[in-house]
Amino acid sequence: MKKKMFLFAFALSTVSIVQTSAQQVATMDDLTLENESYWNGSNGSGNFTSGSMLFKNQYNADYFSWSGFAYSNITDNSTPGYENQYSAFAGKGALSSANYAIGYNYGPDTIVLSSLSEMLGLYITNSTYAVLSMRDGDAYSKKFGGVTGNDEDWFKLKITGWNESQIEVGTIEFYLADYRFADNAKDYIIKDWQWVDLSSLTNTSYLTFELSSTDNGDWGMNTPAFFCLDEITIKNFTGINFGTENDAAKPEYEFQIYPNPAQNYLNITGNNPINQLSIVNIAGQLVLQYKGNQSFNQTISIESLNAGIYFIQVNSNHSTELYKISKQ
Repeated sequence: MKKKMFLFAFALSTVSIVQTSAQQVATMDDLTLENESYWNGSNGSGNFTSGSMLFKNQYNADYFSWSGFAYSNITDNSTPGYENQYSAFAGKGALSSANYAIGYNYGPDTIVLSSLSEMLGLYITNSTYAVLSMRDGDAYSKKFGGVTGNDEDWFKLKITGWNESQIEVGTIEFYLADYRFADNAKDYIIKDWQWVDLSSLTNTSYLTFELSSTDNGDWGMNTPAFFCLDEITIKNFTGINFGTENDAAKPEYEFQIYPNPAQNYLNITGNNPINQLSIVNIAGQLVLQYKGNQSFNQTISIESLNAGIYFIQVNSNHSTELYKISKQ
């Protein structure tokens, strides 16, 4: 163990630190909120920014209404109805963070990226308002599944990537609720944070979000048009790559590691087969090690680690690189 600590310390003393030039993860935790509160644009400031991503917001002062995106840290997952429209049913942000974004879908909601980017993914969950409406029904919306439980209801979010020429680059569909199974026991409403892979959306300039449902009326969708998202991550994420002096000019990292911060699992993707993964703490002690599966993608568990800062060394046939990660 002492030898490993010495080698690690020596490595840090002989390399240069290469950082991304801009924040590449929108966490909402860089936005200021009092406890159990929200921002919906009522101050007239318009859109808001988290990391380097711009979230479109429209507020109508005549009707005290908003659309697009708001942000919140409200934890109420038991009060039904419109008055509780700013709460995620999960009762917290993704990865146990405080803040998260709320989307109200009155027309496509939009997130604008700071530059042409390749997406990795984001966390999504339902709002309390939508969950309780679909689970129990209310004055405006049906109970999903109907009286018998056999109605094939669904509530879906469509995420579309667009390039700088406003040409669609791809679409991802995610079911926030799905009651189409022959076995009703498999029917579900999303109630916790789910990672959604957006890696197929390359060369993306902005994202749009649209909701649809099987419960519709004369005025459109009856299901409450709210959803929650957090930890929006693009490929060149914010992290630290400890490369050699000759590597400092590399345009991008060999590997991408996400989500970061992470809670239970890390995903590692790259352009070369992974031989070995080693995680050390800030004291230079080896705390976890995984043999690579020789694929370009690998998921590893970090559940056993205490919260804090760590470094993960990724060995491939082409290179050895070190990244900074945060365990929550």
